[in-house]
Parts: sequence; C-alpha cells; structure tokens
Amino acid sequence: MTAVVMFYALVTLMWAAAMLCAARLAHLEHRPTDLRAALLATALAWTWPLILTTGLTWYALNRKRIP
Repeated sequence: MTAVVMFYALVTLMWAAAMLCAARLAHLEHRPTDLRAALLATALAWTWPLILTTGLTWYALNRKRIP
C-alpha cells in the first residue's frame, strides 16, 4: 500500500507540475481555451488515482469478507 501511495504522489506531482506550466504558458499567450484545458487536466491529475487508492483500501479492509 505504501508503494501505491508513493507512486500516486510521484505521478500526481509530475502531472500537476506539467499542467500548471501549460496553464501558465497558455495564460501568457492569451489563449483561454488552452488555459481551461490545462487547469482541468491539473484537477484530473489530482483525482484519477483516488479511484485506485479507494479500491485498494476497500479491498484491504474487506478482504476477509469477500468469498
């Protein structure tokens, strides 16, 4: 589980940093559509691994009850 959390943190930080750089570049070039897309991608970078982490946590807590 620790490895999953560390992987989540690493991937999330790299993705979010890249998208924030893209958002800044889009802002400097006055391209609001690209800015919105980059900010949406940044938000997705923080949320996509939550599904995996939630699933693994649920499994770890309930694995004795699963037939």
